[in-house]
Amino acid sequence: MAIAICPGFHPPSLTDEFLEVMDLPAPRIRSTGCPLDGKSLFKEWVDAFGDPRNCEYKITVISYSAGGVGAIAACWLWHQAGGQIQSLIALDAWGVVLMGPFPIYRLSHDYFTHCSSSLLGLGDGGFYADPGVDHWQLWRSPHTAIGYGQIYGKTWELKMTAAEFIQSVCKG
Repeated sequence: MAIAICPGFHPPSLTDEFLEVMDLPAPRIRSTGCPLDGKSLFKEWVDAFGDPRNCEYKITVISYSAGGVGAIAACWLWHQAGGQIQSLIALDAWGVVLMGPFPIYRLSHDYFTHCSSSLLGLGDGGFYADPGVDHWQLWRSPHTAIGYGQIYGKTWELKMTAAEFIQSVCKG
């Protein structure tokens, strides 16, 4: 598995903290371009992982906020080019349509965002913080965001942290 990190518009230190807390396996790439530009993200993935048709990895994409816009576009481009997306994990991608032929999971900083975002694509599972947390806290400190997570058809709604939910999706 390879991991592509697609941050939004926020201080890079928040992503540094996210990566430190999550301790994700390598290889991984942290996108540095515009979070809204799916073509640029796709190009970064090709540069990092090679031709999608011959890539030895299934890619897990983790996006945050506006990074969800570019991430879903890049996932579609990767898929259409013959690559495999293991999953798209979108944290607080409120207002972003998330639908595709690959597993998609939404994480929200509160119940309202969880419910209103589901109108734009329910995906294969989700998490929401309860009690709600600050938008940046969900990304910076997912281990402190306690709430409910569920992988539809596999698990019932379980009390856990956002970090635990992300790790369970990454493990498959």
